[in-house]
Amino acid sequence: MRINILLFIWVVLPAVLLSANQPRWDIMDENYGNGEGQISFNKAYEYMYRQLPKETLEACKAVLVIPAGKRCCYAVKKSLVIKPDNNNGDVTIEFKVRLSNGAVMNFYISQTNKTSTSRWNHILQVNRIYNVDTPNTIADYNQRQQARNIAPANFDGSAVHIYRLTRSKGKTTLYLDNNPKPLANLKNGAGASADKANLEWGFCSTGDSEAKVEVYYLKIANGAWIPNKANPIRSVRKAIKTPVPNKTVSNKTINVGQKKQLLIDKLFLAQSENITLKLHPAKKTGERNLVRDKIWESATLNWFSFMEDGGKYRMWYECYDIDGWPTGDDTSFCYAESKDGIHWTKPELGLFEYKGSKANNILFRQIGPQGAHSRVHGTGVFIDPTAPLESRYKAVSQGTFTNSPPHPIGWGSGKSYLNVAGMYSPDGLHWTRYPKPICYIMADSQYSAFWDARIEKYVLYGRVSYRGRALGRSESKDFTKFPKLSLVLHADDNDPPDSDLYNPAAMKYQYADNVYFMFPSLFQHKTQTLDIRLAVSRDGIKWTWPQQSKAFIPLGKKGEFDSGSLYMGQGMIRKGNELWLYYGGSHLTHDKGELKYLVKPNGSRIYSRVIVPLDRFVSASAGDKEGYFITPLLIFKGNVLQVNVKVDEGGFIKVGLLDKNNKPITRRTIDDCVPIIGDHIKTQVFWKTDGDVSSYAGKPVRLKFYMKNADIFSFQFTEGYPYKI
Repeated sequence: MRINILLFIWVVLPAVLLSANQPRWDIMDENYGNGEGQISFNKAYEYMYRQLPKETLEACKAVLVIPAGKRCCYAVKKSLVIKPDNNNGDVTIEFKVRLSNGAVMNFYISQTNKTSTSRWNHILQVNRIYNVDTPNTIADYNQRQQARNIAPANFDGSAVHIYRLTRSKGKTTLYLDNNPKPLANLKNGAGASADKANLEWGFCSTGDSEAKVEVYYLKIANGAWIPNKANPIRSVRKAIKTPVPNKTVSNKTINVGQKKQLLIDKLFLAQSENITLKLHPAKKTGERNLVRDKIWESATLNWFSFMEDGGKYRMWYECYDIDGWPTGDDTSFCYAESKDGIHWTKPELGLFEYKGSKANNILFRQIGPQGAHSRVHGTGVFIDPTAPLESRYKAVSQGTFTNSPPHPIGWGSGKSYLNVAGMYSPDGLHWTRYPKPICYIMADSQYSAFWDARIEKYVLYGRVSYRGRALGRSESKDFTKFPKLSLVLHADDNDPPDSDLYNPAAMKYQYADNVYFMFPSLFQHKTQTLDIRLAVSRDGIKWTWPQQSKAFIPLGKKGEFDSGSLYMGQGMIRKGNELWLYYGGSHLTHDKGELKYLVKPNGSRIYSRVIVPLDRFVSASAGDKEGYFITPLLIFKGNVLQVNVKVDEGGFIKVGLLDKNNKPITRRTIDDCVPIIGDHIKTQVFWKTDGDVSSYAGKPVRLKFYMKNADIFSFQFTEGYPYKI
């Protein structure tokens, strides 16, 4: 009886009391500030590294001020070895902080508290990735190259946040702002092992002004506790609910007018059965359209842009030479052109003297006024239809600036800043760089920009951090001033482990309504390879993968020139009913981008052409089992319906019209439709009587597609001959 009472007091009663409350912070519960029971954060240290930040105690918080430019100004928390007394070694650590003015926070669990022998494991970093100062990020296990950004979209690092780390059975999980859903499972080694149990803090200033940190509290408890729940985390698989088929169709109405509609996502699949979205990879030509054959290209070719302009095909590319490698003057920005898009020439422009001669196709090697004078890297060129002639051509790239405050990076002697640069030109040959960055972010890889007539703004895409490399977007009325990029696309758990995304190669598709494409390279760290993927969007902000596991341009076979790494060029060319794109391919993997590998025969990147039939990037597809899909309500103009389809042997496509009550429209039913067979970039839909749909123009109707062994890529209402001949 005595044993039962004790068990109740020590086991049952605490569990009951905790069932609706936060865990008991039985290892530490420190509140900082000048109120009752609150303490100085600075005085809680056993030893310091570098220097002690200036501290002011306010109500419920300690305000720490880090001197300007004091990088790695780390303050180490007092010696605290976590030795939980539960069997699993589970522990929960929660802290509340605010960072501002470029402050960076580092949080560690290490093996010892001695500065001479401590092996610090960055379990968490806020506002720094890859040892580069990057605001609004949360990184786990930052051993530089292994860092990944796990911050949610629109995360504001300067706001007050609560971070809770739970360690359960050797694995550490992060929760943010008391959200019961985990933000991320931290990588193995990030303080998760029991031998790294000493708690440490660190702060530093990265800008040109003082950084401020507000610390509210630090709490530690035995057990792994989910926010707002009392029970410890347990390794229990959640039951997977079988989705119930949706038998209802939304009454949302889409005004399609006479604009072509691509089936790239589920927008037009309001209801479906036995239908999948199918990615159609580009067809490689195997051509070597542009290769290294000039002395100023002696190291390799790199990023490039291309377009059709006034009946001529034009290309801008960067290349590296052996003599300059690797300095700020190793890159030539060059120009090529073609009459047929297959055979490209490098005209002698006479614009830049290289090794005593102007007989070359170099536009420049460095560009810009004092404070912005540097090479270009990752340039994306586009035509601005709204600009005056003197700035009709525009470009975005990485630039080196000495007069911009964020993101200091050592380059040569002294400090310089890698931000997004802008350029303009009247003819695509004579370029001028803007004196200031057009976007104050850390710039790397290739950037994409264009004028988006749908929103009447310039749009900028480029690299941000989230689970490693990711892609962000910004928009502006003024091409010279973009706000910071917001995360729009990243690798996730459906991608191969330890992978992230490189360059965006983003564009608005001009041959259909409200379609945006991105062609990023998926970098798989395990194999060090990169192939090209396809992401799609209706607004350029929300992106989806039509078929995430499939490459749009796959790697070549072993021994082929493109078997190691692929990057898409920026642009698209239409040739009749074909779309031509170009990519840079190399047999070298990412880890072999060094000069000793590049200078070998076939070591340079090669530009090659791929072909996509018009509009045929993604289809709604049915196999041997008959399937159907029904669109949302549509408002259209015109008198005929055209479709882009590919029907395999034994297959068919039929189309019917439904009214707003989902009832088949007489003489326009599936049974009335003349089956569509064969391969057609554009073909008209007919029913038994004719193909006239003008009676339903301006009225809400749905389309029902019934199909087998077939792909449909697009549909369009338009003006045509409604009668079958």
